[in-house]
Amino acid sequence: MINTESSITNTLKNSDCHHLSILAANPDNEIFTATNERGKVAYKIQGDYIFIIGGILTKKANKIEVYREFNSFAQAKNKRIVAIYLTLDELEIFKQHDYSINQIGSSYSIDIKQFSFTGKKYAAMRNKINKARRKGLIVKEVTNQNEFLSIRDRLDEIDAEWLSAKGGKALAFMVTDRSIVHFPSESYRLFVASSQDKVIAYVLYTRSYGEYKGWIHDLSRQTKDAPMGTLPLINIEAIEKFTQAEEEHLNFGFTPLADLSEEFAIEGKKSRLFSSISRFLQKHGDAIYPSKGQRQYKMSWRPNIIKPEYIAFQGGFQIGALLAFLKITNSL
Repeated sequence: MINTESSITNTLKNSDCHHLSILAANPDNEIFTATNERGKVAYKIQGDYIFIIGGILTKKANKIEVYREFNSFAQAKNKRIVAIYLTLDELEIFKQHDYSINQIGSSYSIDIKQFSFTGKKYAAMRNKINKARRKGLIVKEVTNQNEFLSIRDRLDEIDAEWLSAKGGKALAFMVTDRSIVHFPSESYRLFVASSQDKVIAYVLYTRSYGEYKGWIHDLSRQTKDAPMGTLPLINIEAIEKFTQAEEEHLNFGFTPLADLSEEFAIEGKKSRLFSSISRFLQKHGDAIYPSKGQRQYKMSWRPNIIKPEYIAFQGGFQIGALLAFLKITNSL
């Protein structure tokens, strides 16, 4: 049974899912629904491959059956499965089947209940934030739809300027598609920074379910003339609100090619060719994705959770699968 609706928030609430599985809700994903609504899988097709985005969305006890049903669906379409954003129990399922599995990057999170912005390790960031405040920047949370609509065109302008400076590409299924955002919302929170009543930066936070539940520092953009410290100022004010609400985690999301290590290799399952390609791209791949800069910003918040992220290739890794992955993420 196929359900083309892209909103799967209710499923996520009742699933043992990856903390980035909310990306399955992006509107350009298709949704497979298992028999008797036992679970869902968000997917996209590119060439000979069908990409699972966000894992197998159900309770742990149901995952193997939902996987088998989805695998039959993929076989009927003559597609090989490629999966990203996987929990440990999902990795076990793929390890038991004919997949090569490689680390593709890392994700970064802080435990909000343990977070303290005091001490020497945050001195440089506090200095940047204070400078931004002295520039007269005001941070505000957008809480209703009328307010959101009144600044949406301005957010589009900031997006266009940001993407132009970064090469003009918005990468797919690594951040939330802002077109689905609305307020008030239990899934999204938007904080904007303004200078002289003009929005110059924003951060969209997206609800995180499953492991490391809390919020994702999802989509962040600023104008080229935004003062240094603008985005950290937004984030620290958001963290203060999350702390007051007794939220558990702030997740900084997935960074491709970051913190790759043989320590995290799954012996007997990794593709040596993919490992060689990923190490090469780690050194020379900024044209595809600026992972070094992304990692630097995330590490500046001193995350106490750094989690290796994996990609699984059915039938073993093939160059065609990598090309399909780069196309589907808009990296090419």
